[in-house]
Formats: sequence, structure tokens, C-alpha cells
Amino acid sequence: MSRYQVIARRWRPKSFNEVVGQRHVVNTLKSAIERGKIAHAYLFSGPRGVGKTSMARILAKALNCEKGPTPEPCCECENCREIERGIFVDVIEMDAASNRGIDEIRELRESVRYAPTKGRYKVYIIDEVHMLTEQAFNALLKTLEEPPSHVVFVFATTEYRKIPQTILSRCIRFDFKPLTEDEAVEILSNICDAEGVEYEEAALRAIARAASGSLRDAEMFLEQVIAYTGGKIKGDAVYEALGLVEEEALENFLKALVERDVEPALHIFHKRVVERGYDVAGFVQSLLEFIGERLKKQALSGDTADAVKLYTFFKTFLELSEKVKRHPFPDMLVEAEIIRLTALPPLEDIKVLLDVLEGKARSVSSSFEKKEEKREAVGEGRAKPASYGADADALADAVSRRDKPLSLLLKEADVRFKDGAVVISPGKLGEVSWGKLREKEDVIKEQADALGLDVKFENSVKKAPVVRNIREEAAENPVVREILSVFDNALIVDVKKRGEI
Repeated sequence: MSRYQVIARRWRPKSFNEVVGQRHVVNTLKSAIERGKIAHAYLFSGPRGVGKTSMARILAKALNCEKGPTPEPCCECENCREIERGIFVDVIEMDAASNRGIDEIRELRESVRYAPTKGRYKVYIIDEVHMLTEQAFNALLKTLEEPPSHVVFVFATTEYRKIPQTILSRCIRFDFKPLTEDEAVEILSNICDAEGVEYEEAALRAIARAASGSLRDAEMFLEQVIAYTGGKIKGDAVYEALGLVEEEALENFLKALVERDVEPALHIFHKRVVERGYDVAGFVQSLLEFIGERLKKQALSGDTADAVKLYTFFKTFLELSEKVKRHPFPDMLVEAEIIRLTALPPLEDIKVLLDVLEGKARSVSSSFEKKEEKREAVGEGRAKPASYGADADALADAVSRRDKPLSLLLKEADVRFKDGAVVISPGKLGEVSWGKLREKEDVIKEQADALGLDVKFENSVKKAPVVRNIREEAAENPVVREILSVFDNALIVDVKKRGEI
């Protein structure tokens, strides 16, 4: 009795034309074979289950087919059949995860020198090549740079960034893409039709989403669901077999969060996830994908208010997704986050906030117009109007927003109302500080003009404090000058009389 083969192995692509989702790789390799421009080293990089090793085997067939080298291997000759079965003597497959040391690479270097036994090329396929040790990479380097003409290396990896740059620079790299949901559904439906399996398209889409772009994962999930359902694939059965949370539950859960209703949110999490024994990290991932899709739809439709709300939840669960994978009690962690989210203050509608801001702006503008009318009515020589205090505060706030240091100087100055204008004099400011304020006189006037105020400056500066003159006299003392020259960056902080020390 022949041994059963799983769907992922039975439906592995056997030629370039059967590969799905990697047209850029297929077209480049076929063109290179047709033109006889075959490189000595290729690097296939990409996520798991997207066809890297299968593509390497197809390339080995194309190079060693009895009718080749050809971009269309026959898959019928002895060489092609043996490569498919993994017993062709000139196609050597290695798993770098378990053969990662320098001894294995030394054996490879020895075997590379010998000519192929049956085929035209010796093809070395090294899977997860990033797992090789640094010493192994160094041992491989020279052979990879100048291999014999009959050798082709094909490296496959999910993490090409871990490969030394000296190796990367000697390979032609192809980046494999995750399959789209539509591509995965198309392949799964073809498999079901050929296998005589009844299915609903929505169920296949649920499988494709769970696979996250990996065709191998999608095919293994399909195998699992077929075994669970007995050959009739429906939506509910997929969720039960794979331990997924239904979209309806995700919809109600998100609604409870938005409405800040803690009881239904906790109830859904307990009944649909915890009590069924589902993976909590998988639930968070499904929720992220669900919120992400909603977020994109609302953003594209211009519904910014709801998009802002959803972004808050998306960001929260994105940060939580890594924590639940490492936490010893992930269900308790999610429960605590649910309670925190439902206890937050309600999110304000962005449109309401904009309307409020616009209303305030109109109110301020109207206030300025009324104050201007009052100033005109007061005229010169009249008493100070009641609105002066508000005007002075508005001017101080406006200057503070424009230039914070300048606003501090303005607070120390004397600001008063005189002859229908705001008059600014030095007040507590010394000569230097008053000079700095006058240097930015234009800024103050600009802000005053915007508020409808007239500004005048009076230059009566108080004499500088005596302590400043004493400090200057001390700096002229020969002994003090000598001391200051000895120490770098020395300065006089204070000067006291002999009896005050």
C-alpha cells in the first residue's frame, strides 16, 4: 500500500508555469536559461511557504532535463522524475539548520570539484542558509566566488539580513512575495475541485487569511479542515478546526470597545476565545487584521472621526501582540487591556472638536472688533478702558507663543495704558535686558497690530545696580586678573565687602 501524501506535497509546482505569485522570478530565470546566462549562485529570499525550495528544484530540472537546458522541463524524463523524488545524484539538498558547521562545508568544497555523474550541472540547494556559522560562511566564500563551471548554488532563506555581505554580493538575489488572498483562494479552489471537495468561497477566504500569505500554510490548513469536516468545507467548520474567531465575534467585540461597554467585551473574549481553548495571540492577530481592514476603509471614505477611534485600538493591540506571545498568562493580560480601554474617557468626534475651535476663533475675532470700537470711542486723554487688562494679557500671550524668551522680558517690563495706547517702559529691566527687548521691538508690534493695539516704548532706563560697577572694578584689579587668567572659563559671580564675608 502506497503511503499517503499531504496536499502540500502532492500539489507542489513541478514547472515554472505552475508557480503562482512569483512571476518576476519565473520570467527572469526562464530568460536567463533561454539565453544561456546561467549564474553560479542564486539567493531566494522570502517568508515561509511561498515556493523558494520548489523554485530551486524546478531550476535544477530546467538545467538537467534530458531536453535541456530548457525553461520548460519535460517532467517526464528520468532526470526530471528523480529530481522530483529527491534522489537525483547531482542535485544535493542541505538543511543549514542541522548542517551549519565548518566540517559540512569542507565536505561540500571537496565534492564540488568532481564533475556531475548524470546531469549537466551539480546543483547545491542549501535551505535556511542564514543558519550557517561565521566559520562556515568563511569556508564557503572562496568556492562561491570561483566555483567550477558545472556547479550552481541555490540558497534559500527567510532572513537574508543575517547573511554576511560578502556572501550576498556574490549571489543574484530574488525576493519572493507573500501570496495575496485572491491568489491563495484560487489555488485552494483548484485543489478542492480536483480532489472532489465541496466548499464555500467564504470558508476558503478564511483559510487564506489565516495563512497570512504562505501557500504551504494554506494547503496544510485546507488538509486539516478537510479531515475535520469529511470533505464539506463551510465557514463555521473552518473557524472551529483552525481555532479562529468568527468575524461576527470580532465585530461585536470591537463595537463593545468603541461603546466602552466592558461586560459584552469580556463576555465575548471568555466565551469565544478562552473557553474554547483558542490561542490568545492568534485572537489578537485576527483582531488586528480586522481593525486594520476597517481602518483603511474608513480612512479612504473620509470618515476621519471613526478612523481616529479605530487607530487608538489598533495601536494598543499592536503593542499587545508581542507581549501576549511571551506572557505566562496572556488571557489575563488581554482582560486587563479590555478593562483599561473601556475605562478610558470617551473619544471626542474630530468634527465636533473642529467646530468648537472654529467657534472660539469667531468669538475671539468678535471680541477684538468690540475692543477696537471701545478704543476709538475713548480717544486721547480719556480714562483707561475696562478692556485694557484683557488687551495686555492677549498681547503677552501672543508674544509668548511667538518668542518665549521675549515674553519673559516683557513680564519684567512696565506695561501700562496711556494716551489710548499700550506703553512699555523698562520697569525692573536693566540696560542690557531692555536693549534685548528693544532689539525685538518689531515682534511685539507685529503681535500688537494683529490684536488691534497701538504700542509705544519709553526709554527711561533705571541705573544699573551698584553691584555691577563693583564687579567691573574688581575685574580691573591686577590680582583678580591674574587669578582669572590661571583658571579656564573663570568668572566673577559676586563681590562682597571685607566685613560682609
